[in-house]
Amino acid sequence: MKTISITDRCLEVLALAMIGEGIVGLLRPSRYSRFWKVGPEPVREFTEYLAEHRDLTRAFCVGEIAVGLRLALREVA
Repeated sequence: MKTISITDRCLEVLALAMIGEGIVGLLRPSRYSRFWKVGPEPVREFTEYLAEHRDLTRAFCVGEIAVGLRLALREVA
């Protein structure tokens, strides 16, 4: 039986979080963007911009899901 390293386990948890977060962003892009409206003013302005441009937010979320899937489905040596 193969032992999974802590790093591999952490990457898998990150992948699952990215997939889930990406799905929520696809379904509720404005709410998702405003959820992340924290930090310095430029970050808050960018999240507000994303909230107003739902299709752009969805595009980012599709990318997040793709990266999450790639991490989740990778072969662990």
